Amino acid sequence: MKPGNHLLALLLGASLFAAACAATPTAPTTRADLFEEDDLGLSSAPPPVTEPFAWRKPPAPIADNGPWEVTGCRQKKGLTVAFTVSDDKTATGKIVEPGKAAILGYEAGEVIFTDLVANDFGAWRGKYKWRNAFGVERWDPIYMLMEGDILSATMTTDACFKKMESLAPPKAENADAEATAEPADKTDIEVREATDTNTSAAKTNPAPSQDSPKASPADAPQ
Repeated sequence: MKPGNHLLALLLGASLFAAACAATPTAPTTRADLFEEDDLGLSSAPPPVTEPFAWRKPPAPIADNGPWEVTGCRQKKGLTVAFTVSDDKTATGKIVEPGKAAILGYEAGEVIFTDLVANDFGAWRGKYKWRNAFGVERWDPIYMLMEGDILSATMTTDACFKKMESLAPPKAENADAEATAEPADKTDIEVREATDTNTSAAKTNPAPSQDSPKASPADAPQ
């Protein structure tokens, strides 16, 4: 066979094989073809997650329990910060009173905490404005936890923020109960008042006893 005829035969065979493969439909292999889902107890889709995880905590109420006074160092003593929370999980902090931190250039109304985001543990992480006596400043990371009336930065480059105390006025323990208490019914009040009046009258004018001697006709005045 001539070389040209041999090459032609190969090409013809390859084309016939490709045509035969294309003419035979092949269904795609699925999970159902490999095994029965009912036998394994599998469903077509996982159930949706509708409830939050039990270990998740709401964001610490740093705005409601503020303002906060920095008490972790003497250099920033008197520095007071108030937080504003938006979208329940983002917050910023502004200076209310600079205190001794005024010597470093901090001013009232200045944003000192930014990009604060609450995590699933209720803590806040973000950035704070660090500044030295020469006016050099930068935004450093910070991680804060709130326990009662103490806000502490467990991760920070400034030890002053490791302890901040709440200046919020104490809340009345029974304020909610008093606000939701229903007034007494007017009829009940009137009944109690009438009962008290009758009791007082009975004490003032007691009824005669059955054992007391009765006056005889002889004792009557002539």
